Amino acid sequence: MKAPEKRPSPQPPVPPEHLSLGHDASRQQVIRSSPDHWGYLQNLGYSRRVAGQENNKTVYTASLCYAHIVSKTPCDSDTTFVLGSLSKSMTAPLVASLHDDGTISSWDAPLKTLLPEFHREDIYGEIALADLLTHRTRLASLDSLWLASNNPFRTQFIYNNFGYEVLGQVIEKASGETFAEVLRRRLLSPLGLYRTYYTGESRENEAKPYAALEDGSIVPTAPPLHGENVLMGPAGGVRSSVNDLLTLYKAFMGAALHEIIHPDTGSPDQPKSTIRGINQLWKGHQSLPFHSFREHSYGFGWARAQLPAVISQGSDTSTPNPIVGTGAPSQLALYHGGVIPGFNTYNVLLPETGSAVVVLTNS
Repeated sequence: MKAPEKRPSPQPPVPPEHLSLGHDASRQQVIRSSPDHWGYLQNLGYSRRVAGQENNKTVYTASLCYAHIVSKTPCDSDTTFVLGSLSKSMTAPLVASLHDDGTISSWDAPLKTLLPEFHREDIYGEIALADLLTHRTRLASLDSLWLASNNPFRTQFIYNNFGYEVLGQVIEKASGETFAEVLRRRLLSPLGLYRTYYTGESRENEAKPYAALEDGSIVPTAPPLHGENVLMGPAGGVRSSVNDLLTLYKAFMGAALHEIIHPDTGSPDQPKSTIRGINQLWKGHQSLPFHSFREHSYGFGWARAQLPAVISQGSDTSTPNPIVGTGAPSQLALYHGGVIPGFNTYNVLLPETGSAVVVLTNS
């Protein structure tokens, strides 16, 4: 496919000056980027959707370029992107919901009692749900739970996507439903997330996946993780839009507000939040191997950092990532990134100020 001809395009609107996300320093680093960078992305042709939320109100959105290059279809706040590992923050609350209603008895329940098909004779036969949720099995990060390992059990964080695939199988076994059905019934429908769906579905206004080559040309790529029973779907196969994700993250922060920040203000007859077990979901269960004086840990489907901190480790070690929050009062950030062929995604939540940032791209 011939790449679209590069041509000048107008700069996107810059965020309003009042958009601080709780940290004046982070406005430049997380939201605005540089005009040259924005223009470069526009010239490439693929789309980037950015949104910011503060005090639970959307204060900034921007759409760049196309959801579909050939038809020159622009993206908007309802365009869906494959989330990659941002899907983990949806799989984890499904486990929490099953734990809350007693379907799953304990976070420390051994996997072999929930999935009899899982069988190992060594120490890794004791893997529990919490180990999978926090990537602390210490099994090699080759998307496997059956390879041998010389790493001591439960001693350090090693990212392992296969753990979340297995959690999806636990969800299906415990509920008697497919992962897609549980996702829709327990999370998406109660929150009205009608632009969020599992990878097996296909709808209108979907961003198509592309790869940007070193010479600036764009080539289409095959859709990643397509099919309702696709392997690794619970680890990275959910599609969603900026609007739906801001609604979801508002629900997360609302649950935290009532259960963590102001636990004594609720009444006994207050309806339960759709997001259950936020204390466990956002608790720092496993320290992350980053150089920092402040806390940097992993919860259930979320990384957490006490600002100021680097909140995106990235893969390009030649370019240092910015430290977010320097010179501002310290507060907790919950974040995650997603990288899957054709899509790159990112989120960060600052629950103490009701702030969220979502970035979705299709390359």
